[in-house]
Amino acid sequence: MTSEVPEILRQELSECLREMEEHLRLGIVPFWRDRGWDHESRGYHTTYDEVGRWVDDPQRFIYTHCRQLWWFAHVCRTQAPDPAVRRLAELGLEYLFEAYRRARPGTWHWKLERGGRVVDSDCVLYGYSFVIYSLSECYLALRDGRALQAASNTFDFVQLYFADSVNGGYREFLDSDFSPTTSAESWSDRKSLDGHLHLMEAYTNLFLASGHEIHRRRLAELVDLLAHRMVDPQSGAGWSQFDLAYRPLQPAGIYKM
Repeated sequence: MTSEVPEILRQELSECLREMEEHLRLGIVPFWRDRGWDHESRGYHTTYDEVGRWVDDPQRFIYTHCRQLWWFAHVCRTQAPDPAVRRLAELGLEYLFEAYRRARPGTWHWKLERGGRVVDSDCVLYGYSFVIYSLSECYLALRDGRALQAASNTFDFVQLYFADSVNGGYREFLDSDFSPTTSAESWSDRKSLDGHLHLMEAYTNLFLASGHEIHRRRLAELVDLLAHRMVDPQSGAGWSQFDLAYRPLQPAGIYKM
């Protein structure tokens, strides 16, 4: 049995939606459309202060680039057509391929200097998640087959090198040569709710783009893992950090789901 939404609440929600859509259309989209691209060194500007002044970003991580790329592509797909926004998505996709992509299909550099020099090529699951997320969105928005192929290649690499065949789920850090990292600074001995959640959203978008059964199956497995091994059944909240066998690490704190 479902209850109807009171009319006054319906009106309030409708007004809230109208205000948010107006702010997106008149504020957020124009701000990033006009400031998002680095015309001097290429790539995206991602850091501005509270009054809209650019803050130098000498090092650029792949996940910040891909978040911005996803956003421009998503605006293309869901909002009124804007050739300038579409161009920013196209430029970001080309730069991702040119600057961040490594020689092996489905592999990517973790960090660049502004201007494109590679700083760090370690493999971080968090970054690979946003690669899949943004590339699948580029396919949905731009219908660029290269984006879907690269997203699928990245998914395949994640299955081969990040997947934990003993404990389930995924390790989150590899060295630049694709071997399991031994660096204490990289949390090589643990897994995180954050990393697995972002991988879930990446797989969701990938399956939406591809329709492939293997993408749906891995997504379902990940949802099951999150629900049954990473959430505290007593509180209904998610633990933050785990060892490799998904035993919660304390003190870790919890995220409300």
